[in-house]
Amino acid sequence: ESYYRSALELLMMSSKNGNVFAKYALASNSEKRNILELPHDMIQKYYADAFNGFDKMLKEKEDDFLLYRVGTMFYKGNGVKQDKEKAFECFKQSAEFNNPNALYAVGKYYADKKMNYYDPVKAEKCFLDAIRNGNEYAYCTLASLYLDNESVLYDVDKGVDILKKLGRNDLCWCGSGKKYKQCCGRKNK
Repeated sequence: ESYYRSALELLMMSSKNGNVFAKYALASNSEKRNILELPHDMIQKYYADAFNGFDKMLKEKEDDFLLYRVGTMFYKGNGVKQDKEKAFECFKQSAEFNNPNALYAVGKYYADKKMNYYDPVKAEKCFLDAIRNGNEYAYCTLASLYLDNESVLYDVDKGVDILKKLGRNDLCWCGSGKKYKQCCGRKNK
């Protein structure tokens, strides 16, 4: 705990010197574990400063990591008004650089039946590209897509084959932080 507090204090010092990455990290970590007891409006101020800095950097040069980061900020409403349409556009731009997290995010948009973008075929392509580029969370989501009996991609054998590769005691690839058997493994029995 004291090391964590020291790290946050160093981030605060660095952010005061104008480091936008430090501002983002400070906001993100304070949101998760607010050891420094920063008020919510201050956390949002750090996010806003980071967003403005990232936006300025992107005007100078497109960068897949920054595009993805800005997309997540739009998606969550961190430091900027929540806007899932702008988030999607940022994710798509980042995915053009084969950013594995952006490919996964775009796939999630295409896989969501509640979104205007619903297209399971595009979702499958994005998840497969995300997997090829190192995003292991896409396995579980892709399996869910194959196991959805309302999907044009419905294929129990494909879905089960993917899930068999997951160890029951491994952390679930959906990112929940739970063991597979307590998460998607339970849902897909």
